[in-house]
Amino acid sequence: FHSAGMNPLRKGTDILIRAFSKLNNKNAKLIIHSQKPLKEFFPKISGIIKKLEDEEKLLCIEKTVGAPGLYYLGDVYVYPTILEGIGLTIAEALSSGLPVITSDNAPMNEFVNNENGKLVKIKRFYKRDDDYYWPLCEVDEMSLLESMQYYCDNLDIIPALKKKAREYAE
Repeated sequence: FHSAGMNPLRKGTDILIRAFSKLNNKNAKLIIHSQKPLKEFFPKISGIIKKLEDEEKLLCIEKTVGAPGLYYLGDVYVYPTILEGIGLTIAEALSSGLPVITSDNAPMNEFVNNENGKLVKIKRFYKRDDDYYWPLCEVDEMSLLESMQYYCDNLDIIPALKKKAREYAE
């Protein structure tokens, strides 16, 4: 499961979709909740989005959803975000009992560790055009793919990891 919110670019949704399309698992399914139409937001990867949807490997839920959200639809929360203030959806996912795959940068790596998820290597740091104080971080697509592949290859341990995620949140 992935929450793209109002700004799928900032949430790393495009990198996630590209990495997911390379996943070696016929049964994996990506569910993305977005408040923006993804094919319009990412015209360069609209073909990948359509292909994954046609193969029933991608479900895009494009609407506003109130609390507690749609975390219950997933087994793992994938959030390769570029910039966060506090990373609230990470805390929400952990509270919902989902192990989290996220960017190895603060504040995301302040919530996630090897017990409750996977941290994805950062490919590069860069500044916004408006010289915003905090640098943006772009995750390494291969590291993201490897993290997702780990869960696909170890389905039998997901129930225990979900329990650990919830315990950590508590």
